[in-house]
Amino acid sequence: MELLVLLGLVAVGVTLSSLVDFGSDEEETITRTDGTEGDDTLTGGDGRDLLLGAAGADILDGGAGNDQLEGGIGDDLLRGGAGDDVLLAARGEDTLFGGDGVDLLYGGVGDDSLSGDAGDDLLEGGRGADTLNGGAGSDLLWGILDSSRVDDVIDATDIVDADRLEGGAGSDLLFLGSGDVANGGADRDAFLTGVYVDGSAPPVIEDFVPGEDILAIQVPTAATVSVAITADAGAAVVSANGQVVARLDGAAGTVTLADIRVVENEAIQSIVA
Repeated sequence: MELLVLLGLVAVGVTLSSLVDFGSDEEETITRTDGTEGDDTLTGGDGRDLLLGAAGADILDGGAGNDQLEGGIGDDLLRGGAGDDVLLAARGEDTLFGGDGVDLLYGGVGDDSLSGDAGDDLLEGGRGADTLNGGAGSDLLWGILDSSRVDDVIDATDIVDADRLEGGAGSDLLFLGSGDVANGGADRDAFLTGVYVDGSAPPVIEDFVPGEDILAIQVPTAATVSVAITADAGAAVVSANGQVVARLDGAAGTVTLADIRVVENEAIQSIVA
């Protein structure tokens, strides 16, 4: 059910940031703390905080409450803490920990490490070779360019650097781009690829479980799509209209068409039955 809800929201173009509820300004005061051009350590309190790191290698800790942390330029460490938090890394090689709660983590530009921790989290690496780990809960992980709509990348080859996506425990939805490596973790997962990936560097899924997990192939129109499954060195190689869209390690001879869904842009919500 969690995957169905997430898929439906993405399908209608809801932005990831709108899925995290910060409440209204009338409910609680926002405490803003600004960093300097140097290396800052900013710590929030028990309420709703806005921590802005600016330049430098900053450490931002939101503490309890629904917080927003922005690292700015530099190699930053962001910890959301308890509560439903938004963590924005901007530029640099950043490390983000969502903590407990429903969190949104965005890596921005640079090779970043994002960990959702406990809760149903949404992670997007942005530009760079990123590592995404959803942690416990039903998480949504993006290894492609834009966090608001898959439609924005469907007609072009995904040029984002190769990412690593780890769903962790829980039923997760992983959006894959060219060169990505994905591991869904425990429980039933859905992996979304499409004809937007580079067929010479398709995403690799390490732990696909036939009969449990779902591979969805997104296409501009599903009416004339032909899906083929071949074997290569123990892996199942999945193609759509002759273009390789995914490689499923260790799954040769076990993956069938029943494990695969072909979806149009407007029908993303139907990936998981």
